[in-house]
Amino acid sequence: MLGGQLRGYREAAGVTPDQAAWEIRGSRAKISRIETGRGKVKVTDRDLLDLLALYGVTDSGVMVRMLALARQAQETEWWQEFSDLLPAWFEPYLGMESTAAVIRSFDLLFVPGLFQARGYARAVTVLGHRTARAAVRAQPAAPGRGDVLF
Repeated sequence: MLGGQLRGYREAAGVTPDQAAWEIRGSRAKISRIETGRGKVKVTDRDLLDLLALYGVTDSGVMVRMLALARQAQETEWWQEFSDLLPAWFEPYLGMESTAAVIRSFDLLFVPGLFQARGYARAVTVLGHRTARAAVRAQPAAPGRGDVLF
């Protein structure tokens, strides 16, 4: 999120990645890593404030939020130790989920998983796996406390 916002400010100001790199005494590769969120690169408060000044951002509220975002980006989340097992495209979603205050879900076709009854879940699964062996599809629902999965 930090990198995306910085890229937006840089592009709006008409600043090239090379100019931004020069401002923070870094390289074009460092600017790229900051903006894409790839690789382990620390954004110091000084670098961030220098970049925001170069981009013409003078609103103190924006600066405070960006500094807080940069500090939050340095914290290690639970899933980061498994990043070698996760596809690269999925990591930003985990990051957004961990910073979200509210998560809402809307599903037009199915009841959300935690609210599914055992019979409903079985029917949806069978419809999705029509080629499964008939013996597997015919198995009755496992006995338990009622018909609810949770």
